[in-house]
Amino acid sequence: MIRSTSISIGAGLFLAVVALAMAQDAQQSPGATPNRCYVMTPIDQIPGRPDRTAMCQALERNLNQLCGQSMNCGLKVSPNHPEFSLPAWETLDIGENMQLLETMFRGEALQRERANPGWTDRTWKNVVARLLDPENSARLAVAEIDIMNRGKPESVYELRLGACDASADSPAIPSKILLARDAEAMTNPDWRAAGERGQDPYVGSAALGTSADIFFYDETTFLFHPGIEPWVDQMRTGVGGDGREIAGRITACDFDHKNESEQQ
Repeated sequence: MIRSTSISIGAGLFLAVVALAMAQDAQQSPGATPNRCYVMTPIDQIPGRPDRTAMCQALERNLNQLCGQSMNCGLKVSPNHPEFSLPAWETLDIGENMQLLETMFRGEALQRERANPGWTDRTWKNVVARLLDPENSARLAVAEIDIMNRGKPESVYELRLGACDASADSPAIPSKILLARDAEAMTNPDWRAAGERGQDPYVGSAALGTSADIFFYDETTFLFHPGIEPWVDQMRTGVGGDGREIAGRITACDFDHKNESEQQ
């Protein structure tokens, strides 16, 4: 898989990195039981789907290395877990990219069953107000990522509409993920007509439809949903009965959060 920040490593080296991370975890508190502020909830394995247990267990160890840091504002990666990596986002000027943002936003909305022009107009106006508010620290960034895990990197945009409060009792403000090809649902006549008929013109945000942080593990792209009890899923594509490409999200991990009195 090609991505802007992924590192191609052999299977043997990858396993060695994971083993080293586990050893470092074990040495973190010699003679003591480490705190476990996050506990992985088992996910039922479905035949034909990849088993992500190893990734989830590694992520659980990573989260528990960072018990004192809130995951409300996004995924953090411990230096002891180099098997995880994050995109190298390139920050963009929001003012110079408002037209692109609007086209992507409307293209994504066009693919949603509940979307309608009135709803889209009102929502976009609210987004604009937040983006242009000088007291609001909005952020737009781009990276080339194989978001669909099909070996085809594409331009992925991360939009944060404001600052995030990391306190435990504050709601998470995850990143909004938009795709460059969302814009084509508005500019390509055939794709737009399909969207207006209620059909998915291509594999894209109708399936993605999420706000999340992107991370990489073992040359696969995952979506981390921040919050007190975060979860992880990934995109997967296939071919439908009519020969059209389809996509869906697969839940890989769920995590329960333990307060201080429950940790051991």
